[in-house]
Amino acid sequence: MIDGVDKIGRLFAGLSRKPGWSAPVWTQRCVIDGLPGMLSVERDGTWEATALEIAGGRISAIYVIRNPDKLRHLAPLIPEGAI
Repeated sequence: MIDGVDKIGRLFAGLSRKPGWSAPVWTQRCVIDGLPGMLSVERDGTWEATALEIAGGRISAIYVIRNPDKLRHLAPLIPEGAI
């Protein structure tokens, strides 16, 4: 578990500098299991849902789902050209 805003910020900053990392080709804010989140499609066509758990006005947990079987029901949210 990575705890603390500084450590999490450094993690994402470091990941963005990794070779081969690129921004998603499509993103859409949405609600995932009652949590605010984002649905995205990566350049290779991989779908990803990211949900944020909020406590005390701050992000307390980040959930990332990439399992296609668990994301299949979100297909109607993704525009035709994004996949």
